[in-house]
Amino acid sequence: MTHFQRLLRDPPSTLLGAVIDASLDPIRPDLPLPEVTAYLATYNLVAAPVVDELGQLVGAVTVDDVLDHLLPEGWRDGG
Repeated sequence: MTHFQRLLRDPPSTLLGAVIDASLDPIRPDLPLPEVTAYLATYNLVAAPVVDELGQLVGAVTVDDVLDHLLPEGWRDGG
């Protein structure tokens, strides 16, 4: 995982591997929503990788995904 702000600050010639933050554990598919929310908020992330028990990437979770689950149904319709 890498932080978007770091990508913007580092010179364009910087290799992606040099800005990866290996100290953050990825999210597991079965992590409960409150823990996903806390994870994103704690590290000020807009997205995080989701990996299976073998460490294989299976997807990503974004702040938009979390908001969709936290907001009440029909909020887009004004109701």
